[in-house]
Amino acid sequence: MLVALIGISKTTIATTTATTTTSTSMTTTTSTSMTTTTTSTTTTTTTSTTTTTSMTTTTTTSRAIFAFL
Repeated sequence: MLVALIGISKTTIATTTATTTTSTSMTTTTSTSMTTTTTSTTTTTTTSTTTTTSMTTTTTTSRAIFAFL
């Protein structure tokens, strides 16, 4: 008597990669105003920060068929 057992195996692997990029920009402006009696100095500093996050998911599925006799 011959008995066969056939099966299918399925494996799924998911990999997620996250990348974060931060960029900072700073600008300083100084202006001076002078008259005969008064000197005025104004300094303005502007800081801008940008953060970008990107995520990539890769899914790999593999199947295997096996038999036992």
